[in-house]
Amino acid sequence: MPKNLLSITDVSSNELRMLVNNTIKISQIENPQSLLLGKNVGVYFNRPSTRTKTSFTLAASNLGASVITYRPDDLQLTTGETIEDTAGVLGEYLDVLVIRCKETSEAKIFTVPPKMSVINALSDEEHPTQTIADLATIQEKFNQLEGRKVLFLGEGGNIATSFLLAASRIPQMELTFITPSKYGFKEQVIRQAKEFAQESSAKIFYHHNPQELPEQVDVVYTTRWRSMGEEKFDRKWLDNFKGFQVTKTLLERVSNSSTILMHDLPAERGAEVDYEVLEDERSAIYQQARNKYTSAKAILAWCCDTVF
Repeated sequence: MPKNLLSITDVSSNELRMLVNNTIKISQIENPQSLLLGKNVGVYFNRPSTRTKTSFTLAASNLGASVITYRPDDLQLTTGETIEDTAGVLGEYLDVLVIRCKETSEAKIFTVPPKMSVINALSDEEHPTQTIADLATIQEKFNQLEGRKVLFLGEGGNIATSFLLAASRIPQMELTFITPSKYGFKEQVIRQAKEFAQESSAKIFYHHNPQELPEQVDVVYTTRWRSMGEEKFDRKWLDNFKGFQVTKTLLERVSNSSTILMHDLPAERGAEVDYEVLEDERSAIYQQARNKYTSAKAILAWCCDTVF
C-alpha cells in the first residue's frame, strides 16, 4: 500500500523521528541523485506557494525522479472532469503526488484507489511537511528535541495543529499554545494531543491570554494570521488578535540565552510579528526554509521506501 502524508498523525512516533533525523542527514549526502531514480512525482498546487512548491519540485528532481508540475488550470478539472476520475488517471502514471488544496477532503480523494502516495503540502486542516522541517530546525539548533520549551502564539490553525500533534509526541517537550479565544484548536485536536502527551510525558499548556507568558522558552513560534492570505469571515477578526504580535519586548521577556524565533513564512511584517524581530539574530526563519527542501527529500524517500 502507498504511504500517504495527509496528516502528521499518518506517521508513527518512530517514523516522525526518522523523518526529522533524515531531514538533517540527507543534507550531508553528496550524491543523492539515484534515491528516486525511475520514480514519477507530480506536483499540483491550486493555492499559492513559494517555499513548499519550490522545495518539493527541486527535491524530487535532485533525487533523480521525473517531475511534472501542474498549474490549477492544467488539469481537466477545469473542464468538468471529476476529482475521482483525475485521481484514478494520475494513479496510473505517478508514484507520488504532492498536492496543495483548500480542503483536506480533496487531497483524500486522490488516495482512492490506493495506487500512488499523496503528500499534503498544506490544506485547511494541517501542514505536516512544514512541521517536519520545523522539528529538524529545533533539533539542529539544540542537538535534541527532548525537553525543549516552545511558545506558540497565534491562531490554532493548520500550522499550529500539525506542530502540536507532532511535538506532543516528543518526550518531555513543554508546549505553551496561546491562541485568540475564537481562533483556537478544534476539540479533537486537543484531545489527541493530550493522549500523545500522556504517552510521551510531554506537557501542554493551552489558553487565550497573551499576557500570561511562560518564562525562559527555547523557541518562540508564530505564523501568519491569514492562512494562505485569505480573509476571514468575521470582518472584525483582527480585534481578536490584539496582543498576539511578537514584538522585541515580548521576545526579550520570554527568552533565555539561546532562544530562537521561528516563523513558517510568508510573514506579514507589522502584523503577527515586528519587522525587527524577523531580522533579529535569534531568527531561524531561513534555516526553517532551507530545511523544507531537505525535509521534502526525506518525505519523498519515505513514501517510496528508499533507504539511505
